[in-house]
Amino acid sequence: MKRLLIYIMTFVAAYNFTSYATMSTGRFYEEIQVASHIELEQMPFAIEKLDYTASGVTFTYPTDYFSAPPMVRVSIELKNLTYSSSDILTFCVTSNTASQTTVRVNKGNLSGIMEAATDDVTVHLFAVGHP
Repeated sequence: MKRLLIYIMTFVAAYNFTSYATMSTGRFYEEIQVASHIELEQMPFAIEKLDYTASGVTFTYPTDYFSAPPMVRVSIELKNLTYSSSDILTFCVTSNTASQTTVRVNKGNLSGIMEAATDDVTVHLFAVGHP
């Protein structure tokens, strides 16, 4: 039986709703056409941005919001860091569970790589659960 997947993502500029230390949450709906009817599967999402702290920043999801570790997208924004063309900024998701995600940010140049300092960057997280 052929299944047609259509993703309906009514998403009104979610980043505009994001504020520091306040997680914005919502749900996408996956529309699945099966034989003669349509089923809707819920896909929860969460968006938040936090200022980086040494040894990593942890994003904590509402209790029982995700049933499994979500797929996460991370981006970093310069805050108090002076950046030059020889610098490299990277991030690593060091932990991802259904209740929280931890991200570590590193900065480096030709002389070496070290962890970013507290308040060097702002970390943006977008997490989507599985249906």
